[in-house]
Amino acid sequence: MTHAFVEPIKDFEVNQISIIQDIYTKVGEENNVLVIPVGLAFDIAYKELPDIKLHHDDGTHPNLKGTYLAACTVFASVYGESPIGLKYDYYGAINKEDKKLLQEIAHKATLKYLKRTIN
Repeated sequence: MTHAFVEPIKDFEVNQISIIQDIYTKVGEENNVLVIPVGLAFDIAYKELPDIKLHHDDGTHPNLKGTYLAACTVFASVYGESPIGLKYDYYGAINKEDKKLLQEIAHKATLKYLKRTIN
């Protein structure tokens, strides 16, 4: 599931993630495929950490933190394991505090969306 646009994108809508989630969920169920809740992770991050920036200035492409959050969400979804404690930090580009917060959000989003236990 992709993340929603953010401002300054003219197509930005406050509840866009709900529409995205509904569409991805429906298609995933119809085709019996895993939907990875990257968009939900972004939404949770922006709600819980209003000062965090996960997109480039164009409002559509993820920046390094957004890419890291997406990667942690993919890891948790595919492997069924918590990303909390993963060592990788883009060769030091993600500080320890942000790394921990992003890992926790990816874990939370995966648990919420996939409704399964992650070790």
